[in-house]
Amino acid sequence: MILVLDSSALITLARIGRLDLLRQIAGTAHIPEAVYEEVVQAGQGRSGSVEVARAHWISRYQIRDQGAVVRLRARVGKGEAEAIVLARESEAVKRGAGGD
Repeated sequence: MILVLDSSALITLARIGRLDLLRQIAGTAHIPEAVYEEVVQAGQGRSGSVEVARAHWISRYQIRDQGAVVRLRARVGKGEAEAIVLARESEAVKRGAGGD
């Protein structure tokens, strides 16, 4: 299973001390760089910052389709837009690898 997350899920679960639930569900979580920046860098000292930075099971990804991110930004924030595009890109990788 591919689990792609935005900031809200990470921050909410970190606040209640249950970030580990994500690892139990999928083993590995994928986040785009914008989410990492929002939670760890901009969110320094807030819930989730240290937990996400230390979580070796959370993988960071650069988005390839920046055009799609720009189009989505009219409706959602940067982290959410990148998470949506990363989910699409991850699914495309999965299909290309024969993971249907």
